[in-house]
Amino acid sequence: MTHAIPHPPRVLILSASTGNGHTSAARALEAVCRAEGLEVMVVDSLDYSPKAYRLWYAGGYEALVRWLPVVWGLLYRDSDSPKASFQMQTRLDVIFLKRLDALVHSFQPDWVLCTHSLPQPRLALLKQRGKQFKMGIVITDLHPHLMWLRGEPDVFFVPTDWSKQRLLERCPTTENRVVVTGIPVHPAFGVVESRQVARLTAKLKPDVPAVLVSAGGIGAGPFVEVIQLLQTIEAPLQVVVICGRNAGLRTHIERTLSQKPPKDTLEITLTGHISLGEMAALMRSADFMIGKPGGLTSSECLVAGCPLVVYSPFMIPGQEEENARSLVDNGAGVVADNIQDLGIVVKRLLESPSERESLRRNALALSKPNATAEIIQAIRER
Repeated sequence: MTHAIPHPPRVLILSASTGNGHTSAARALEAVCRAEGLEVMVVDSLDYSPKAYRLWYAGGYEALVRWLPVVWGLLYRDSDSPKASFQMQTRLDVIFLKRLDALVHSFQPDWVLCTHSLPQPRLALLKQRGKQFKMGIVITDLHPHLMWLRGEPDVFFVPTDWSKQRLLERCPTTENRVVVTGIPVHPAFGVVESRQVARLTAKLKPDVPAVLVSAGGIGAGPFVEVIQLLQTIEAPLQVVVICGRNAGLRTHIERTLSQKPPKDTLEITLTGHISLGEMAALMRSADFMIGKPGGLTSSECLVAGCPLVVYSPFMIPGQEEENARSLVDNGAGVVADNIQDLGIVVKRLLESPSERESLRRNALALSKPNATAEIIQAIRER
């Protein structure tokens, strides 16, 4: 039997800076906690590990995703079973995150919410040693990878009923500890306003189709070929390209555009890393987005009513594949496997406002805009 905490819970949110999604989920939870007057602290778990481990963990992930995505996919699948790689990673996480002990001791949280699997083994050890706090795991992809299932959390917050079913197949004893909420996104993505108002906020023209191009915070993928494809579109079009933290990519695209300037009917805006509020305004005002189906990106698109065209060369093998299948199966997204397919999809969508509207409506129907608030409400009641 669980008992509600008699005072507003003190919440520690632990993420890890591998890509942007886990951090975005943490910031979304933080925003709702602060709005409800809770004492909250958001921490990058990697900041509490040795520098060498941080560079290996985050830097290695980004290098593999950017340059050797197939290798990353193999590692992802191999570690999704209790083999040596899974056991080794768990042991390393316990050893190298021991500085989290002091953080938990000083902050004295009632709840620790994890939007990344990295800190779970160390937190589980602390609980085994008698430290009193509750642990909630906020799974940020549809597939509950085994790394998310380490330790004995008090509750799992999962994206969909399918995710819950899959988790229970792997851990049948967790049935009373799994809550379907959706993936937490910042409230800014769910702002209800007209397309015209959204475009004013995003500084986009009100009467010209708008397309976003993004491959996440890392900014990995064949952006230039996508830009070159969009340059062949004859109809008026405005494009916003989000390069993330990849300054080299932005320079490369600028060089490409200087060699072949866009036509008068095409306006291309390049931007680097932007705030959640800016991203939300762009998604709410875009006709569709060409990108990768990260758990957070997919959920943000759904809540904002922005159809997602998944470009397979942008996609990270492993965790994003089930996300893409869900979008397509529910009519909220389209997959283009190569540049030729992408050209066909883009042209079709630009010529068919009715198809864009159908995708938008399906996205909104599939969305879970209250996921963040539901997670915070759940920890208040447990």
